[in-house]
Amino acid sequence: MRWPKTRLFVLIVIILASLLILEPLPVPTASSGTGIHVDLSSPLHALRSVFGAVPCPGRWGTALLFDGTLGIGGAPPLLLRRLAALLRRGGSVLAELDPAVRGIRTLLARIERGAAASAWFPWSRVGPDAIEPVARQAGLRIQDRWEEAGRWFATAVKP
Repeated sequence: MRWPKTRLFVLIVIILASLLILEPLPVPTASSGTGIHVDLSSPLHALRSVFGAVPCPGRWGTALLFDGTLGIGGAPPLLLRRLAALLRRGGSVLAELDPAVRGIRTLLARIERGAAASAWFPWSRVGPDAIEPVARQAGLRIQDRWEEAGRWFATAVKP
């Protein structure tokens, strides 16, 4: 995998409907840095958002966006811009892209569990061909884009 190791901080962003909880997570490297794990499994997940106060803004080395989370809220450039504000200079965002889509496709989605359902919210799907202009709008530069085992990824770097 072509992902640079970070020594200070790792920000793992798992976003669903912008409702998040932050908790300390040891960084799985030899560094002595701190990480933040954004997890929805906690019943307290409605207390925080990546758009709210996050520890050490401007000092993070890495942000991860997997399983379509780049599209949360229907505004991928807005999410990437927020992550860029959390990253230090030279920090990276690793984003998973949607190979089934060309360009950007925005739709309404909701979470369903049994008979219960959330309110509808916007969600975007970003294809591998669309990540460069999206990153550019957020002030990031695409360093790499690749396919691995049928999944597409891109690394965007904060200049």
